[in-house]
Amino acid sequence: MPTTAACTPDTFVFDGERRLVYRGQLDDILTYIDKLNEVDTSGVEPMAQVLVASTNDSSLRDDVVVRADVITEVLAGAPDPEAPYFRVPRVIEK
Repeated sequence: MPTTAACTPDTFVFDGERRLVYRGQLDDILTYIDKLNEVDTSGVEPMAQVLVASTNDSSLRDDVVVRADVITEVLAGAPDPEAPYFRVPRVIEK
């Protein structure tokens, strides 16, 4: 299904209690957006990201590829292993 077809207003038809719940949540979101629009941001420079990079900031470290060879250990504790997967009991009924 194309994205445009999935996002048409007629695909979001709710009735009864569900409609009241979503309406309340949407009202809360719009109220919060109105509150954010009241903040004076005229002297604030636009940023690409919120955190400022520094030399000792580990949250913005370089990406390093690290081999994670734990499959043998993980499968050792599995009841029905079939590398590289293991089966688990069904928890969702059709």
